[in-house]
Amino acid sequence: MVASAIEMRRLGLAKKPMIVVPNHMLGQFTRELQQLYPNAKVLVATENDSKASKRKELMARIATGDWDSVVVTHSAFTRLPLSKTQELEYYNAEKDELDKLMVSSPGERNSNAVTKMLARQHKKLKERIDKVTQSDQKDNGIKFDELGVDALFVDEAHYWKNLGRNTKLNNIAGLSNTSSQRAQDAFMKCQLVRRNGGKLVFATGTPVSNSIAELYTMQRFLQPESLERQGIANFDGWVAAFAEKVTAPEIDPTGRFKVKTRLTRFTNVPELMTLFRETADIQTQEQLNLPVPEVKKITVACEASDPQLQFMEHLIDRAEAVQNRRVEPDQDNMLWVTTD
Repeated sequence: MVASAIEMRRLGLAKKPMIVVPNHMLGQFTRELQQLYPNAKVLVATENDSKASKRKELMARIATGDWDSVVVTHSAFTRLPLSKTQELEYYNAEKDELDKLMVSSPGERNSNAVTKMLARQHKKLKERIDKVTQSDQKDNGIKFDELGVDALFVDEAHYWKNLGRNTKLNNIAGLSNTSSQRAQDAFMKCQLVRRNGGKLVFATGTPVSNSIAELYTMQRFLQPESLERQGIANFDGWVAAFAEKVTAPEIDPTGRFKVKTRLTRFTNVPELMTLFRETADIQTQEQLNLPVPEVKKITVACEASDPQLQFMEHLIDRAEAVQNRRVEPDQDNMLWVTTD
């Protein structure tokens, strides 16, 4: 990433590359950059620089300096303010997409649960638009839009995987639709950089870790035009093309079986990988052949003791009470049950 950023700058392919790194990697990343390019003019933004008292100064230095590269941490990147205009443009586009989902296609009828879910999402989005519209943005300094960043390199890009999406899919286990503020802010900034003709580079060892929907998030960041061209820009269209919903009985936390629906596997994998490889250079473990220690695994199974079995019964009773809403969330909840 360092070599790409500096060489793009040297060849005139980018005027102001920015590299976003994990907080704990800032020192190491900066040292390696200076080892590779001792004469490079680099601005390194620490946590201190991104605090409210120094943020205007940092933004001004980024905007006015002729930097070969700007290095910021993930948390500092999130604190770089975006203009109200760009925020409203993003939220209004999301609202338009949601409005289309709320209108049933000919021959299709949304269930009550889906209608209520979409209405809740619509209400939250409208509240967000109103909040941004009414905000006076007291920090009237330079915004991210005006920094001139035209190449964005992101290390550990899976930090931004929790990006919400508009969808009619309901009751799919393991498919969270909550959007983290960090991911949403990053998505707006990445869209802005790409829309202005800039470059976007992600690096991660775990593009998919918890849910196959995370691959859609990666593609949404890196290749929205390709998804649009294929007619699968929205999540429901992507799932119909590349994911399979499987309904099967599972053991729930109380030890009993419940029928659940999950996105468990990819379909049309060759087509999906052809599409993804338009923007992805993938290195497998076999290709890298990194030195790893040998491990010998031994599993020792033993019977549960009577106190353990009694405690499990106690946890089952608590879990059932929580699921049947016989206790208030501040008295007991599933997080406490599973922790115990």
